[in-house]
Amino acid sequence: GLAVSAPRLRVQVDTPVIVLLGPPGSGRHAVGAAAASGVRGAFLQPEAVLLAACRRRSELGLQAMALQAEGKLLPPSLWADLLAAATREWQCTVIVDGFPRNLPTLEAFEAALGRSVALCVQLELDAEMLSSRRAQRADAAREAFTRLSDAQRRVAEEAAAGGSSGSGSPLAAASKSAKS
Repeated sequence: GLAVSAPRLRVQVDTPVIVLLGPPGSGRHAVGAAAASGVRGAFLQPEAVLLAACRRRSELGLQAMALQAEGKLLPPSLWADLLAAATREWQCTVIVDGFPRNLPTLEAFEAALGRSVALCVQLELDAEMLSSRRAQRADAAREAFTRLSDAQRRVAEEAAAGGSSGSGSPLAAASKSAKS
C-alpha cells in the first residue's frame, strides 16, 4: 500500500472559564467540584495551583516562593498569571474557585488568559444560613483536630512505653488511629 503522511495540526480551542465567587462557607468548593464534574471540566483552587507551581519550580512558582520567603503577599497580577497558566493546561471547561474577587483583578486575569471569562457566578446565602454553615465547619474542624491530637498522643504514649502499633511508623499509626 501507499502510505501518505500529512502534517498534524494542533488546534487551540478556547474552552469556557467560569469564576465561582462567594463568602467562606457558601459552598464554593462543593458547588464548583460538582459543576466541574457535571460538565467534565476542571475545578481549580488558587492555593492548589500555587502549590503545584512551587513544587514544579516553574518560573511563576519560583517568583511566588521568593515573595513568600520575604514574607510578602502575592500580588493579584501573579495570582492572575498562575491561574491563567493553569487554565491553559486544560482543554475543557475550567471553574476557578474564588478568584478574581474584584474588577481590576478580573481584568488582569483576562489579560493573562488572552480572552474573557465566560461567566462569573456569585453564591449568596442569607446571614442565618451562612452563620450555621460556618459553625458546622468549625465544629467539624475541631472534631478532626481532636481525633488527630488523640491519635498523636496515643502514638507518643506507645512509643514512650516501647511498644509499636505494627504500622511501621508513628505517623502512619497516628493517621490510621485518627481515621478510626
